[in-house]
Amino acid sequence: IRDIGVTGIQTCALPICSLLEYLTQLARELFEDTEVHCRFEIPEDLPGSPMAPDLRHGIFLVVKEALTNAIKHARAKEVFLRAQIDGPRIEILVQDDGGGFSPDSPAAKARNGLKNMRQRIEGLGGQFEVWSAPGEGTRIRVIVNGYTAPSPAAPARRSSAQSCACAKPGGSSLF
Repeated sequence: IRDIGVTGIQTCALPICSLLEYLTQLARELFEDTEVHCRFEIPEDLPGSPMAPDLRHGIFLVVKEALTNAIKHARAKEVFLRAQIDGPRIEILVQDDGGGFSPDSPAAKARNGLKNMRQRIEGLGGQFEVWSAPGEGTRIRVIVNGYTAPSPAAPARRSSAQSCACAKPGGSSLF
C-alpha cells in the first residue's frame, strides 16, 4: 500500500467541498493499484461555509484510516464512501464488503485503530460508529457539526465545480 501522508496542513478555513474533493482523490490513489473497487456518493451542491482546520484534519485522518483498513485488513472487493450534508451536520460513511470482524472481540479491543478514530472524532464533538460482523463487512460512520453557518451576505451553497481549495505553490491542496 502506498503511504499517502499529510505533508502539510492548511491553516486557512476551507469549505467542506475541499475536504470531500481531497478524500475522493485520496481514495482513488489508495485503490488505483488494487483489485478493490471504490464507489462514491458525494453531493454535487456543497456548502461554501468554512470548516475549522482541526475538524477538517480530524475527519481526513479518520476516513484515511477507514479506507486503509478496508485494503489492509478487510480483504474487501468493494468500498463505498458517502457524504451527506444537512445544515451544519456532516455525515461520512465508509463501508466495505470485506471479511468483517467482531468489534467486541478481545483482538479488536486490543488494536488502537478504532479506539484512536473514536477518540479523534469524539474529541471534536462528533459521533463515531462502527458496525461489523464476521463475514458481513464493516461500516464506519462519522457525524460532526462541521462548519460555520453562512452569514446573510454570503452565499449558503457552492457548486462542487467551483474552485474551493487553498493551494500550495504548484497548485495542489494540502490537508
